[in-house]
Amino acid sequence: MNLFSELKRRNVFRVALFYLVSAWVVVQVAETVLPVFDVPDIFVRGIIILLALGFVPALVFAWAFELTPDGLKRDKEANVDPLTKRQTASKLNWATLIVAVVAIGVVVADRMLPENAPPGATASESSVTSVGKIDKSIAVLPFSDFSPDGNSQWFADGLSEEILNSLVRVPDLLVAARTSSFSFRDSSRPIPEIAAELGVAHVLEGSVRMGGDRVRVTAQLIRAGDGFHVWSDTFDRDLADMIGIQEDLARRIAEAMKTTMDPEALAKMAEVGTRSVEAYQAYIRGRAIEQFGGNPDAYELFEAARSLDPDFAEAHYRAARFWQVQANPSRTDIVDTGLAPDEIADRFDERISAAITRTSNDEERLLYRATQAQFQLRFRAALSLFEAYVAQRPGDTDAWVALTELADTIGNNAVVLRGMRAVEPLAASGPALAELLPAVAYRLNDPAQARAEVERALLLAERWPQAGALQYQLHRALLWIGKVEEARCIHDWIFRADLDVPNPALIRLRQACAEGRLDEAQAVFETQISKENQNERWLALLLMGRTEAAAELLRPLEEAGNTYALASYLIYPQFDPRPYPGLMRILASEGMEPRALRPIPFACSPEGDGQ
Repeated sequence: MNLFSELKRRNVFRVALFYLVSAWVVVQVAETVLPVFDVPDIFVRGIIILLALGFVPALVFAWAFELTPDGLKRDKEANVDPLTKRQTASKLNWATLIVAVVAIGVVVADRMLPENAPPGATASESSVTSVGKIDKSIAVLPFSDFSPDGNSQWFADGLSEEILNSLVRVPDLLVAARTSSFSFRDSSRPIPEIAAELGVAHVLEGSVRMGGDRVRVTAQLIRAGDGFHVWSDTFDRDLADMIGIQEDLARRIAEAMKTTMDPEALAKMAEVGTRSVEAYQAYIRGRAIEQFGGNPDAYELFEAARSLDPDFAEAHYRAARFWQVQANPSRTDIVDTGLAPDEIADRFDERISAAITRTSNDEERLLYRATQAQFQLRFRAALSLFEAYVAQRPGDTDAWVALTELADTIGNNAVVLRGMRAVEPLAASGPALAELLPAVAYRLNDPAQARAEVERALLLAERWPQAGALQYQLHRALLWIGKVEEARCIHDWIFRADLDVPNPALIRLRQACAEGRLDEAQAVFETQISKENQNERWLALLLMGRTEAAAELLRPLEEAGNTYALASYLIYPQFDPRPYPGLMRILASEGMEPRALRPIPFACSPEGDGQ
């Protein structure tokens, strides 16, 4: 008798099949049920290991023992007739079939029910949880510093920031913007409340503890619907392995969110971009304090990072972004570098070129090239590159904002609307993103469409009455669409609540002009409008109807060759580029006609051309 026949006679094959199918069902049920009771993932992994270890003993048991009417007996001692053996085999077949049906039921349920849905969710909620959030959405809260000396918050913030940036690279994952999620630092509010405020279905929170040459990072992914942990883990490693901690964290979180990325793509997503611990530390220190790109302290840290590792592409890019900000005098976060426009441009170009040539990531190269093309006023190329990038990284909200603002600059309504729709789901998570919507909505070429978009933004912004920048944008947008009374309400609220707003004098001037209070407008213009803030004064001159004086105010930008700064005014529908030959040549080379000039509809009547 050969071995195969003996294995078949002793039902070893049937036992093996029964064991494998049963083990699979046990694992699937454990993965579904245990998180509901807040059981850590390590227990599921333990079950898998135990089941794997038990496979061989199960086969040995099937070989050595026989099921008889009198119970289990060793095979060599059992004297079982052929009918009983067939009955035993039939029982095993039926048992395997029943378990297989259960397995099929588990698969069908997993496909039909909404992924990660809280208990009680229905099939109609397949893409949205019971509280109306997109299911594959996450907010990364700033990690807490539990180090004994309390001086490792830089690592906690930088790690949180970089995990967020890694998750942005996952195509089917919606990630709340940093400005929104970081506003909940040290918050004592329950996680479900924070998630509801941010409009996400999952929240990641964690802590770091550094001491000596060791670092411990603890993280937990929490489902907002019921507050239970989907995943949690602790990484206790040498300080020199902080890069590995970040990469492992990002990959594990993406896996827990059940994204569609394969293992190779997940590994690529999680890559930091450097193997130098010193460069990485400098970089995340910079990321922890950077915020909007114009921070000189963050810039020095990025410079240190790219010096420590010349192949660190992202450090080159962040340093380049600093100089891009400095080239735009209308920004509020610029510093006095003492450099001429061409020197600023040279520093930008050196760093962005290094980022482009040193990166090994094709998607990031698209972003770097788009940023370079935008700075060089190659509008069509920049638009195409940004669109290619967001097609690969649809969760990168910052890139969508950049694309929307670029499309707004060149008057491409279709792309502006697409960008607004992409940003809108996360605009509900905080005022920093929400203010983009009214800022661009009123500038749409179609007046009816502009009104509809501004009113949508108004409904959204009612959630943040204390957000000064958002209220500023809403006030201006409402005046542009003719909602003077609604604008008056916001105007009164801003000053009654003493909100921190940009250019408060402009708010007063706009409302006075819109209501025809010309004497008051003139007084505001003469006593409150800054003579040093070029952007504020240019807008005020146009409000007062002094178009020639406004054109002359910007002429030094053309004469100094700072065409990039001059082109930043293209976003304004009241900006006329025709007095600036250099800018007109660039528009012509791009095949762009100046868009139809739209004077401010609520401007004061012209009173001459003086200041």
